[in-house]
Amino acid sequence: LVQPSFLYSQLTALRMRPSSAQLARGEREEQEIFTTRHLDAASVRKIQDSLERDAVVPQLIASMEHATNVMRGKALLSVFMLSFLGLRFLHACCENKLCVMLERLSKEKDEYFVRCLETLLKMMAVVASAAISTLALDLENASTSQSLPAITTENIAVVVHMLTTTSIRQSVTSNAMFEWLSRCLAAVEQASLLTQDDTKRNLFAIVEALSQDAVVLVTHAPVVVTALLPALIALLASANGDTRFLCLKMFIDILFHFINDRDVYKPGGAGPVATGIDNLIVGQLLPQCERLLQDEDPIPLYGLKLLNSIAAEIPAVVRELHARQLVHRCFRFFELEHRNNNVHNVRLILKMVESQHVPKPLVYELGLIGKLHSVLGYAFEKNVESFFEPCLDIAHTVLYYTAQAAQQAPNSEDHHMHYNANLPFGDQLGLYLQLALHPDLGVADTAAHCVLLIVQLYSASHAVLAHSQSLGHL
Repeated sequence: LVQPSFLYSQLTALRMRPSSAQLARGEREEQEIFTTRHLDAASVRKIQDSLERDAVVPQLIASMEHATNVMRGKALLSVFMLSFLGLRFLHACCENKLCVMLERLSKEKDEYFVRCLETLLKMMAVVASAAISTLALDLENASTSQSLPAITTENIAVVVHMLTTTSIRQSVTSNAMFEWLSRCLAAVEQASLLTQDDTKRNLFAIVEALSQDAVVLVTHAPVVVTALLPALIALLASANGDTRFLCLKMFIDILFHFINDRDVYKPGGAGPVATGIDNLIVGQLLPQCERLLQDEDPIPLYGLKLLNSIAAEIPAVVRELHARQLVHRCFRFFELEHRNNNVHNVRLILKMVESQHVPKPLVYELGLIGKLHSVLGYAFEKNVESFFEPCLDIAHTVLYYTAQAAQQAPNSEDHHMHYNANLPFGDQLGLYLQLALHPDLGVADTAAHCVLLIVQLYSASHAVLAHSQSLGHL
């Protein structure tokens, strides 16, 4: 192999100093020869000034646009070698849409090009991990009103380019990178930096990109659960509302990837990921929920969405919500005019009504039936169909409990409690009859079952029910 220093001396002697004009205007063969020269000479410090002066980087990236695979491969190796002169060259390549180009070329099958791309990606993986680890250490050691070193800021900008590009992201992430990233999140809130907002913005851009990539998350699931998710939960206590919202959103996105993938998470299952998620939710997330549900908009909406989803997967969540008095909070939201009266809250209340961990006298004392008919009646009047299904499911559940108690122990206190609490259903027969005629079969079927239970249970106390002309429609 030709030594770079020898090749450079020969090129200099022949007055063949690199020029961006050769890339911009040269023929295909000339371009390939030029990039080969850079490939061999790029590690030589003497050409550093000429690279900057002649604006080689923009032309180098542009040369990949309509080129042979050999040309593209050599251009990638040139980027690889240029990066050893200083990561500012890699930053310049990213700023000139290197990552966009790699995304477009990621499906290329040519063997030579693929080998060149793999070489570049291996270097990028080292750069990403080193840049994030350096940032973590700088943040942990930062003093008040101090700026991060310029090189650290520039290197993190390179990582943002990499990790917001799908084809690169999946090649450069590692367990170590997730651990360092978690340390960055823990330290950035404590560091009083002049550039704190910019640093946060870059970190959140990285985490948000990772939160959307199921392949990366599943590949590194154990470290995501033990390091990244706890770091995001800790930031829910931030004094900055935007930080709390973004961290909650990213936490939800990541968690949903896991709990919706049965190969990764099975409710109550064994294994470090499933056990880690259960412990994380009960031990770290739920203690934050009281504050989340009282936070500024739209944080309560996302909090209710999260609670509703995890309650469907982890039955113990409802028990914990009851123990933490959050059942009362959700019922306060179940008001016609409350800003947090949304479908997620209604579905969460349904799970509370169905749960054996929430006493039935409590849900009646909290005004379940009156609130239910107020919300359902308004939803029907205004045709807010998203509320129909969860409200009807609540109605059917409590009516079924009443019918079951009447059949099993008609003279018991339990039967009398359900029967008396649900007496108002008799006055709402017309509403359920109209919903039974709804074109959506799921809505109509549940409403029809409610009508039958109302007539069965309350025809004696509401004689008009047995003679209602509207029953003919049913």
